[in-house]
Amino acid sequence: MKKINKFSGAIMCMLLLQTGAYTKDKTDAIVTGTITDAQTGEPLLAAIVSITGKPHMAATDKTGTFQLMTSSCHRCDLIIEKSGYQSSAFTNVTFRSGDQKRFAAKLAPRPEPQRPSLLLLSIQNDRNANPIARATIKVGDNVATAHSDANGLVSFVDLPKGEYDIIIRRDGYQPEIVKDVPVRTEQMASLNIKLEQLSAGANAVAERGSSLVY
Repeated sequence: MKKINKFSGAIMCMLLLQTGAYTKDKTDAIVTGTITDAQTGEPLLAAIVSITGKPHMAATDKTGTFQLMTSSCHRCDLIIEKSGYQSSAFTNVTFRSGDQKRFAAKLAPRPEPQRPSLLLLSIQNDRNANPIARATIKVGDNVATAHSDANGLVSFVDLPKGEYDIIIRRDGYQPEIVKDVPVRTEQMASLNIKLEQLSAGANAVAERGSSLVY
């Protein structure tokens, strides 16, 4: 029995050695690298690195360094992503067992979306400052047209950059023209306009100044 046990133990050792050799041949590829800010050159923390079709991913540390283990793949894409930055990729990369590959990527900050321009008008009766509803407001040469609400307010969002004449009309009131109102991206302009109430039958167009606040 002892001889059989020694023989069995030897067989087990051989199997273990073979298994170890097999595992070594199948070692995953090691992927390392650094990720930095394209503008400042500073290392990026918490950038996510992944490989298409593979379940594992890695995050960069405070030095911008990452390490990722992956099984073999042919013509894979190495993807780098981080919130607030444009993603980057190394395409058609092949990883084989035992490979050690290093990458360096620079991520460009994602441009912040521009806030649209905002033009806000308040239309009032010049006698009592009551709001005037249903006044027609025309911006420029058919750039935009709208009507004031019950509170005498009207807003124009995302007008093209430029300078516009604004015409305000309402039955029973003298029309008002405000000339050369500047409209700028990411700026708000507020106009407080008072219309002069007309006597019966009066009808005229006058150019008068109105308060323009930025």
